[in-house]
Amino acid sequence: RKERLYHIDDTPSGVAEVIQDLDKSYQPTTNMQATGDPICCIAASDKILVLGRESGALQRYSLPQVALVQRYALSSRPQSLAINSNSTRISVIDSTGVLTIVEFDGSVDGGGKLERRDVWTMLWASDNPNLLAIMEKTRMYVIRGTDPEEPIMCSGYIATFQDLEIRAILLDEIFANPEVLSVEEHILDLEVKSLRDTRELLEKVGIKEATSFIEENPHPRLWRLLAEAAIKKLDLKTA
Repeated sequence: RKERLYHIDDTPSGVAEVIQDLDKSYQPTTNMQATGDPICCIAASDKILVLGRESGALQRYSLPQVALVQRYALSSRPQSLAINSNSTRISVIDSTGVLTIVEFDGSVDGGGKLERRDVWTMLWASDNPNLLAIMEKTRMYVIRGTDPEEPIMCSGYIATFQDLEIRAILLDEIFANPEVLSVEEHILDLEVKSLRDTRELLEKVGIKEATSFIEENPHPRLWRLLAEAAIKKLDLKTA
């Protein structure tokens, strides 16, 4: 296993790593000086590494080369970072609880587009780069692109977000009474609005209307739901 040391104030390009792979005896020099702008949060995916610094700076590195790709400037100190499923956007909660989104084309998606306050946790959907679940006080919102869906009253901690379903854990209740644990009482499975709406259309309106809705809000889960409903009605063409 190889271990490499990088200094936060340096600007690695990935060249030293290539040389080291070709020449095992090559040892690049590393800056060992203390920094005046420490790291305060970190996030990584299979493609990128993002570091937040106390000054409000974000630094994005490519992986596995660990080459510095871009720097971004935020207006306040970041507290928490989360990268979406295809590594094209990162959501940031700052030290005051304000949520913004940074697009990796260089723009900060806030100030009129998306800025949420009193946010204390967030999680991107693992299978959709445009869906983000956040908690504001005791309300859960699902952000689709930059548009929030209707809030769900909930005080749980977001554990997973996949297949248009969010699983939340009621940790406060568990810690208050750890001797009595119940899956039904302490774990919540919540559906996003598009999944609830599709179910309602299939049950109360019809296949044609549900198909139109899914074409406007495509997701594999919704198409599966439509196929199952069509088979039950012997609509094999739609299925």
